[in-house]
Amino acid sequence: MVAADPADTMARLLLGNDCLADGDMAAAEAHLARYLAGVGADPGRADVGAACLSLSKAREALGDLPGALAALAHGIGSATAFRHRALLDALVAERDRLAPGGS
Repeated sequence: MVAADPADTMARLLLGNDCLADGDMAAAEAHLARYLAGVGADPGRADVGAACLSLSKAREALGDLPGALAALAHGIGSATAFRHRALLDALVAERDRLAPGGS
């Protein structure tokens, strides 16, 4: 799908999550970052926070702790705006795991 339409943000999200599940962190990071760049910070999109959580996992695995924390901060903002409590709790727990005391 990405090959047919590189601007297809949903394809980027799906492919990024597949790459994450397969352990291809560099590809996951690239696709998830492109997805987020394509959709922006639209708080009406429930998938933004989840994409940020996945992106943080890929960046952490690649050794990019500041990038992982930035993704989590973006996701926390989106989950807060969307009032998605379970996702917000997951994002905050991950942030606290990576940076005890918050960031």
